Amino acid sequence: MKTLIFILSFLLFAQLLQAQLCNTGNLQVHPGASIAIKGDITNNGSLTDSGQIVILNGTSVQNISGSASTVLNNLKLTNASGTRLQRNVSVTKSLALDIGPLDLNSNSLTILNSQTSAISRSNGYIVSENTGNSSILAWQINSAPGNHIVPLAKTTGEYIPFTISVTSGDIGLFTISTYPTAIDNTPLPVSPVAVTHLLDFNNTDNSGNVADRFWHLTKNGASGVATLTFTVTAAETSGISTLIAQRWNETVQGWEIPLPGQTSTATSATVPGVSSFSTWVLASSDNPLPVELLTFTAEKIDETVLVSWTTASETNSHYFLVEKTADFIHFTDVTQIDAAGNSNMLINYAITDYQPFSGISYYRLQQTDFSGQTEYSQFAAVNFDPTNQINVEVYPIPASAGELNIRLTNFKNGPVLVEITDMMGRCEYSKMFDVIGPDMDFWLPGTEFLSDGTLLIHVSDFDSTTTQKILIHKK
Repeated sequence: MKTLIFILSFLLFAQLLQAQLCNTGNLQVHPGASIAIKGDITNNGSLTDSGQIVILNGTSVQNISGSASTVLNNLKLTNASGTRLQRNVSVTKSLALDIGPLDLNSNSLTILNSQTSAISRSNGYIVSENTGNSSILAWQINSAPGNHIVPLAKTTGEYIPFTISVTSGDIGLFTISTYPTAIDNTPLPVSPVAVTHLLDFNNTDNSGNVADRFWHLTKNGASGVATLTFTVTAAETSGISTLIAQRWNETVQGWEIPLPGQTSTATSATVPGVSSFSTWVLASSDNPLPVELLTFTAEKIDETVLVSWTTASETNSHYFLVEKTADFIHFTDVTQIDAAGNSNMLINYAITDYQPFSGISYYRLQQTDFSGQTEYSQFAAVNFDPTNQINVEVYPIPASAGELNIRLTNFKNGPVLVEITDMMGRCEYSKMFDVIGPDMDFWLPGTEFLSDGTLLIHVSDFDSTTTQKILIHKK
């Protein structure tokens, strides 16, 4: 069967195609042609659109589907019932949203024209609203100036536009997806970036101070810097009086300090100087998030201990206090140093303990903000017992309901018995492991079976038994 070729010239009337368009051959739209379609577009063949405009003006929902790549020149939507994507679609010049929703429906719509006029609207809008962040609007903005407005709305039609304006560099291809949440901000994003919490300074739920919506943004232009405006509905603000935008930092698994210079309305926040995108929320400016501690370590150097830590961001941070203990009951202050106050960059800190305890010392970091609130790091252990060549290291300290890691150093190859008891000697865990090297790591998949508080871990081989304290704190 010969390939079917349609040549649609500018002489054809705009209402030429009243029913659906199903292309299984080679469809070519000639320059100057206008096509009005009242049914679906199904493209299973070759489509070359050089025409003036393709109009969808049906009375029921119109679908754009098919197995082949669908690239349209100018697309105009005038269907009050809406249009739904069943596959990815690209528009080379312009998208006009006169009336009705354009439901991305877990697909991508790509705008290849960088000008702000590439998307226009009267009463139409784009619906993303997918919790998997798979309903994506992509726009090849590059370094084009001006306010690029993405006319997003809820499925109910409430308008929540997003605006991006390039201030320097090249944004490249910009993408946005968004979805609303329940009042407790669930579900949290799991893709393409997993957000693990919405906690405040005291490690308690802060969802009541966060608008009920997430955005995920990307760019492929490394040099691009932009001003962003996020918008929510009044119902989604959860009664928050002053909104600020905050970005999730995937590396440190925490929320970054809000960028300076933000302005807001009752339902929006505008953020200048944004160079890193990823996942964002709108939160209350009266409830800043805490210091994000990236690392905390204690290292034996000769007869001293070097304690160092790195913060990824700090909010209202007053000072740090390094403490040490040998029994998790009695604590000794090592030193106190000033914090940065407010910062959104990596800061490295270090102090030296010139008088470590004999035996095992456990160090922790206390951070205090200007309101007097404090939070603690996990413990880092250092062993100053020269007579004990073998070593047992357990981390994290304290251990929560997650995985417990045990590292054995300088044990002889062969079986070792690992026991965990309470302070009265009652056994809570016992298992044999085989050591096959100078340093071995073992993992307990959970700590649910262990008691809260201070416990003892005993590691025995044929020659000796090593005992040290561990701290269990299940949430």
